[in-house]
Amino acid sequence: MDYLKDRSTDEPLEEYWDDTHNSEQYQEHIRRLGYPGTILDKIYLSLTPESTVLDIGAGHGTFCIPIAKKVRSVTAIEPSSGQIAKILKLLFWRERRNIELCLTMPVMQSSYTMRMG
Repeated sequence: MDYLKDRSTDEPLEEYWDDTHNSEQYQEHIRRLGYPGTILDKIYLSLTPESTVLDIGAGHGTFCIPIAKKVRSVTAIEPSSGQIAKILKLLFWRERRNIELCLTMPVMQSSYTMRMG
């Protein structure tokens, strides 16, 4: 299934992911596929409690949230405010305080950082 095929070419990609329906449909799809599966296990092999991690295009936190359990800190960069909102909701319930979220807005050439904790 191509999640971007129905997207208007004039619509910025981050707005596509801000749409709750698009985001939830994609999350369900990757969950059924077992993503990230063994990819995450392989990443864990190179991490230590002193590691710092940069997750570019963090989406809804598939990598940054579980990785935060294993490392000192994670910086997650994401252009979609809708996806950032999902990460914040998940972080609240998992009580993760070592993730820094950066909402980037490429059109405006600026970014905003939210620190947890």
